[in-house]
Amino acid sequence: MRKFIIFIFLLSSSCLNAQIQKELKITIDTLCSPYFSGRGYVDKGCLKAADYLKAYFQSIGIEDKNIVQQNYHFNVNTFPGNMLVVLNDTIRLRAGIDFLVDAASNKAHFDKRILKRIALDKIQNRDGIKLAFNSLHEKKYAYILDSLDVAVKKLGIKNDDILSILPEGLFIIPSTKKLIWDVSNDNYKASIIHLQSALLNDSSVSIKVNIDQKLKYMVKQKNIVAIIAILP
Repeated sequence: MRKFIIFIFLLSSSCLNAQIQKELKITIDTLCSPYFSGRGYVDKGCLKAADYLKAYFQSIGIEDKNIVQQNYHFNVNTFPGNMLVVLNDTIRLRAGIDFLVDAASNKAHFDKRILKRIALDKIQNRDGIKLAFNSLHEKKYAYILDSLDVAVKKLGIKNDDILSILPEGLFIIPSTKKLIWDVSNDNYKASIIHLQSALLNDSSVSIKVNIDQKLKYMVKQKNIVAIIAILP
C-alpha cells in the first residue's frame, strides 16, 4: 500500500508539473507575440504587458491589494518611421538581420554615399582618435569604422566614449556577431549603423540610408509585482 501511495503521489506531481509548464508556455508565447511589441517602449508594449500580467494575476485568484504597480519614466531614443538601407543601389538590407541602427544614433537621411574604410586599430592614443575623427567630414563618404573593438581594448576606453565623439555624418560598424538591440536615453551627433561584415566585401561600394529618429522624453512605463506569500 505504501508503494502504491508513493506512486500515485509521484504521478500527480508529474501531471501537475506538466500542467504548470503548459500554462507557462501559453503565457510566455502570449507575451512574446507581436501585439506586445517586445514589451518595451515601442507601441506602448510595456504598458500592454503590465496590463496583461495584472489581469492574469487576478484570474488566478491574487487579490488586488497584493498586486503592486510601480510607475516610472525615462528618456529613450526611438526610430519611429523609415528604416531603409540599400547597398550598391539595388540590395535592400533587412533591419535586425543584415543591419541594426545604433541605439544612440542620430537620424540618417543620406542619398548615395561612397563607402570608405577607416582603420581604427592603427590609432595609438585617445588624442589620435579625436584627430582622426576631425578629418571625417566629407559628405560624399559613409565611413566604415574597421577594428573598433581592437581600438577599444588597445586604448582602454569604452565603445560609447568613441562613438560619442564622432562628428555628424554616416558611419558603419562591421559586425561578425548576431545583431542585438539595445536602448539609449540619449543620442549622438553621428548616424551609426551596425552592419554584417559579410556584406561589406570588395563589391560593396556605395550605400543609401533613410532612417527616422526621435528622442522621446519622460516615456511612461510600469512594473507589476504580485505578492503570493509573506514569509515570517
